[in-house]
Order: sequence, then C-alpha cells, then structure tokens
Amino acid sequence: MKVLLLGGNRKFWHASDRLHDRDFLSGIEAWIYSFDGDYSNTLEATQDLINTYDLIIGNSNGGSYAPKLLELQRNRKKGIRWVTLIEGCATEYLTLDSTTKELFDSSDLINVINRHSLEFFRSCTSARCEYIGIPYPGATIREKFAAGNRRDVWIASNLYHYRTSSSSALAALPVTRAMGTNTHAFLRRRPRKRGFRRLIPDFKRPKIQDPYNGILPEIQFHKEMHMASYFQLISDSAYTFVNLDHRYTWARDVLDCAALQIPCIATLSTGHAEDYFPTLMVPNEFAVSESSSLLERLYSDKKFYEECARVPVELFQHLTHSSMKEKLLAALN
Repeated sequence: MKVLLLGGNRKFWHASDRLHDRDFLSGIEAWIYSFDGDYSNTLEATQDLINTYDLIIGNSNGGSYAPKLLELQRNRKKGIRWVTLIEGCATEYLTLDSTTKELFDSSDLINVINRHSLEFFRSCTSARCEYIGIPYPGATIREKFAAGNRRDVWIASNLYHYRTSSSSALAALPVTRAMGTNTHAFLRRRPRKRGFRRLIPDFKRPKIQDPYNGILPEIQFHKEMHMASYFQLISDSAYTFVNLDHRYTWARDVLDCAALQIPCIATLSTGHAEDYFPTLMVPNEFAVSESSSLLERLYSDKKFYEECARVPVELFQHLTHSSMKEKLLAALN
C-alpha cells in the first residue's frame, strides 16, 4: 500500500530518507514510518501526485488547509482512501465552516487526536470518526536517552509554537525559587512569510523574545532545536514538567515525560495525563496553587516522586508503528 502524508512542513521526502529520525520522531510525520510512506507539503501537492497513492492522510491543521485538501480530495482517482487527521486544538473547529465540514463528510475516516473531542467530531460529520492519534515510539525514546542529573523544572517544549502558558510559570517559580533550582522553557521563532527575504534583502530574522515581557525574568529560555537534542537536554536536566496546557490536542509533552520517566503535572485536557500521570493531573490551566503543591511534594517526597516517575514501557505498546498502522487500517475497513 502506497501512503502519502500531507502536512505543513516544506519538501517532499520518503521514510528511507530520514531513517535516523524513526526512533524518536513523535509528530504527525511518525505516520510515514508506520507505512514506509511519503511526505508532501499540502500546498505543494498536485493532483497527479495524489493519484499515485492508495491512501492519503491529510493534516487538517486547525482547518486552515481545508480548501486545498478538499480540492485534492474531490479530484482523486476512484479507489484512493482518504483519512483526515485532526491537528491543532479541537476548539479551533468549534466554529465549523462549510468547507471543513465537506472535507470531513467526504473522508473515509476522521482520525481524532484528543479523546475529549471525539463526541464533538462524531456529531458534526457523517464520516466515521475514531480516536486513534499519532504513533509514538516511547520504548526507543527511553532506550536512547539516558537520565542525567535532573534537578530543574521545565514548563514548555519547543512544540508549543508561541503557545506558552503563564500559569505553568506561576505554578513553578515559587517552588524553584525556594529549592534553589531553575525553571526552563523553549521558544520558537515566528515563521517568516514566504518571499519576505526576497522583497527585503537585508532582512534579519528577529531574535527570540520573552513572551512574558520581563514579568517572569527568572525563566531560562532556550532556542528551538532538533528533536534528538531536545530529548537529550530535558532527559539530562528535567526533574519534572509543569504543563498547564489549556488545549485539547495530542499533548506530546506528557508523552515525552512518560517516555523519559519525568513526572509531569498536566491538565485533564491533555488526554494523556490520566493514563501516564493520574496522581499529577489537575482539572484545568487555572489550577496554579494545586500544581505548586504537587511540585513541592515531588521535591520533598522521594517515594512519591519515584512512584510518579515509574511509567511502565508497556503503556506505549498501543502507540508503536505496527500497532497504530493496524488500528488505522482496521478503522478504514
């Protein structure tokens, strides 16, 4: 079966082109390795390209790619199966437009990535909707990245794309101040518009800015980096994560922490917190005091910390490439 994944990143590539990423790539591109498939940017994909595949997995990207995806979907050859992959926060779809709805209705399957949103998506389309998610190689991530001298707290990963949450920082900082440890966060630069450098040859990409505008100056910000470097850095230094995420999405931070056995204080909306860190789950992003108390206990109660950090690797079995491939194909049939 020839499979093509459509997404937002540039360039066309095949699974064999990036074999070195297979064991820790955890975004939507992980589906490429499950099927030994290809990847193409959605906006660069042509109808001729689409029609050479048996299965298309189209990343909806919060609905922003719906017009292009629908065009490709409408004109595909008969017999080509189509899976629409929900990406971004589920609340972005609450104002459902006619283009996105038609894309959904014409799909063979809607792959929902957050368990709390499944009922909503089932109610707004006639297509089959299942909570499947994205492959996650938890076992190989744990195997490749050994733990270092962990003492610090992290509040956001480089996957957030400027969606950092001040509530996470407000929960973490009082504790790290008292413990004499550090609070870290990753930032990503805003993407430059295509062709901007051509129009302004001397343009320089702006430096990373503090999203808190100096209100929380003790946070140590880090530039975005390759995923292997990211995993190594947090594995070396992260004693725990405080992830008061308000979004209903795939919540890779929680999975990363579970794979690396780093306790993660996370919200119910992440979907994964109840599976991997139930004793550290808080109701929502406003639970600052509760999160601070949990963080204090993680520092003061060694037994509690070890219990929270001990995540059996078997809990990732349903997310392996082979398991997820089987699950997706079963839902299509």
